[in-house]
Amino acid sequence: MDIDFLTADQRYQYGRFTCEPDEVELTGCFHLDNKDIALINTRRGDISLLK
Repeated sequence: MDIDFLTADQRYQYGRFTCEPDEVELTGCFHLDNKDIALINTRRGDISLLK
């Protein structure tokens, strides 16, 4: 990913937490809600085709 447009400080902090994430932020990153699961289900195919 091209990050040349960022300042030096922004490049240093890119991909890092700026502070300790709270439980709500972590839940949003690591747990699937019903909307996520519905999207995943539209992408699933027949597993028997993989054998």
